[in-house]
Amino acid sequence: MPTPHASEAVLTVSELTGQLRQLLELSFRNIWIEGEISSLAKPASGHLYFSLKEDKSIIRCAFFRNRQQRGQWTPTEGAQVLVRGQVSVYEARGDMQLIVSYIEPSGEGALRRAFELLKKKLHAEGLFDPEAKSDIPEYVSVIGVITSPTGAVIKDVYNTVRRRMPSSRIILYPVRVQGQESVAEISRMIEVANDRNECDVLILCRGGGSLEDLQSFNDEQVARAVHVSAIPIISAVGHETDTTICDLVADLRAATPTAAAEISTMDQQALRYEFLSTRDRLLNLIERKINDLRQHTDFLCSRLLRPESRIAFNREKNTWLQRQMINHVRYRLRTAISQLENRRQHLRVYAPANKLADLRSRKQELQTTLVQTAAVQLSDQRNKLSVINASLTALSPHNTLARGFSILQKADQRIVTHPENLANGESLRAIMAGGTVSLTVEK
Repeated sequence: MPTPHASEAVLTVSELTGQLRQLLELSFRNIWIEGEISSLAKPASGHLYFSLKEDKSIIRCAFFRNRQQRGQWTPTEGAQVLVRGQVSVYEARGDMQLIVSYIEPSGEGALRRAFELLKKKLHAEGLFDPEAKSDIPEYVSVIGVITSPTGAVIKDVYNTVRRRMPSSRIILYPVRVQGQESVAEISRMIEVANDRNECDVLILCRGGGSLEDLQSFNDEQVARAVHVSAIPIISAVGHETDTTICDLVADLRAATPTAAAEISTMDQQALRYEFLSTRDRLLNLIERKINDLRQHTDFLCSRLLRPESRIAFNREKNTWLQRQMINHVRYRLRTAISQLENRRQHLRVYAPANKLADLRSRKQELQTTLVQTAAVQLSDQRNKLSVINASLTALSPHNTLARGFSILQKADQRIVTHPENLANGESLRAIMAGGTVSLTVEK
């Protein structure tokens, strides 16, 4: 039996399965696989275990509970599905398996992806913008219906319109609403309705169904035909929960074909009630206006006087105005006379001769006051000078010397203020009231 070479590594089983798991998870991450479900198991843990098979191959799958989304489609035995996940290895047994992160029916999933791609494309081109949509007319007399001529949808539309507004006319543009030929027929009928231009509004409708059944209304050709239509289009495709591309492109979306018929027509009873209410309001307004005019006419007639009365009234008014004018003139004249007298008195007071006499009198008073003030000031200054002179005389050195004091002065004329400043034999001069004496310091 061959034995491993010394340079060759020997792996354990767990090492081998671990390396295989890492290799597969790195190489096959986030892949899509299509197949048929078999051996489906739903244990109490909430995890789902099943196999995906085709004619010659099979792979085990695990769909763990933490990856399952609320409301997601639940797998069933034998269903053809499209699965997204990651290839791994279950190391306990060494089995290869697919860890599932998303699952959906294979056919519907492709249609759903195509729907989302087309939706993004048309949204980017602005086909869903509110500015690109037309308003639905308030009063519609001719309604065009693009739908299958057989089935309950057209009957519901007819019955709703007849019930709400029997005078409205319905034009049916028959098409197939399912199958390969339906796309071309629907697009062509929208063009025909616009060419004929005989409708106020178009209703594009059909009954509910699966996503595949509604595929004709998720087609790009039909969506662009709806977008370019000059006639406003109401889309009523499928049930209320269904949303198609045509619903997004159309000028208005209705939940059901019956709702579309109700939107495009006015309720006859409501219209009759509105008409009667408007008529009653109009009659009330007319009656109120007539009453107002009648009252105004009576008022004008009451004010209308005969010519004689009118002349007498004007004569009295003229007399009253004359009296008012005379009184006003008298009042103005008295006011003017009073103002003139006030100005005369003012002139008398402020006459130049009077003003000059006042100024002369004021000048004489000021001169007298000035002389008096100067005499008083001169006397005060003389008294202050006498006081100062007496003070100076009292403090004069001559007076001090006259009282017997003398001043000792050194040869350099410095005054001797203390015996310590003298020296034996130093010559001094004594200044007295009657003269000076030379002295010599002995001790």
